[in-house]
Amino acid sequence: MTDSSYPILYSFRRCPYAMRARLAIAAAGICVALREIELRAKPAAMLAVSPKGTVPVLVLANGQVIDESLDIMVWALTRHDPQDWLNVSSRADADRLIAVNDSQFKYWLDRYKYADRYPEHSAEHYREQGELFLADLEQRLQRNGCFCGRRFGLADAAILPFVRQFAAVDAAWFALAPYPALRAALQHFVESELFGKIMAQYPVWQATDPASFSAPNPAGAAYVENLQKSRRHQPEPGPSAIAAGNKTAVATPNRAVGYPGDDRRGHRRHLGVFRAVCHPADSAIDLGLQGLARLAHCPTPTGRANPGRRVHRGIDGTRRKPSRPLT
Repeated sequence: MTDSSYPILYSFRRCPYAMRARLAIAAAGICVALREIELRAKPAAMLAVSPKGTVPVLVLANGQVIDESLDIMVWALTRHDPQDWLNVSSRADADRLIAVNDSQFKYWLDRYKYADRYPEHSAEHYREQGELFLADLEQRLQRNGCFCGRRFGLADAAILPFVRQFAAVDAAWFALAPYPALRAALQHFVESELFGKIMAQYPVWQATDPASFSAPNPAGAAYVENLQKSRRHQPEPGPSAIAAGNKTAVATPNRAVGYPGDDRRGHRRHLGVFRAVCHPADSAIDLGLQGLARLAHCPTPTGRANPGRRVHRGIDGTRRKPSRPLT
């Protein structure tokens, strides 16, 4: 079975637009063929379906092309939204906030990050303009805990990758900036297992690569769907997904398997793990249904077993405690 049987996602790991698309796909539990690209050498196959040449680009099995990141998020979450990211009561507010992010804040972010390209003003000036949006986010977090309510949702997933980029321009400044709630929310986000999985590194896709999957396991697909439905209304459901890369991967349901450290948080996060079993040259993102199981006994994207726990570092590069599920 070729990867045309799956949606194909052209992505660039560090692009915040691509990050938000991968976050929604992961949260929805959708299997896609992931094609990592280089922006300086965009593949002809991507340009053929989306001449504007920006990522992300999602090509569905029926040939439909979705090349706007927010549209990809909505497409994925409309199919399956176990964490209610598309919450109806806050959707209008989320859409307005995302629109401000994508227009005004992104405008100032680009000039702050690349101030040498915009000599009309100083980097500090561009930063001050961007801070108007940061101040709004800070107030929202202090009032509700998340950007558009009390639960992590569409706006949080769509905007935090851009806040991360803004903070990284001058990490020392951001560490002392008057946005403690935003700083804490960003730290929680970058430490989350969901973010860790969608930021896994993969080799750049080449048109000559064998881009195929083994036949999916129908029983496994039914198993996952039924388990997701049974947990839809449980508190704090974890994100779920398998986003497969551009080579062979076999998706199989996995019985409850213990992973080191599972019990320390007071619940068994490994229940109902749906794991991608990789061959040595495979690329796959391994995500679980209840929280996200550790990869201590799972193959890594390169096919090697993970010899131990990861070292988690925060946005300022310092060591942090192990990652946790988003709530």
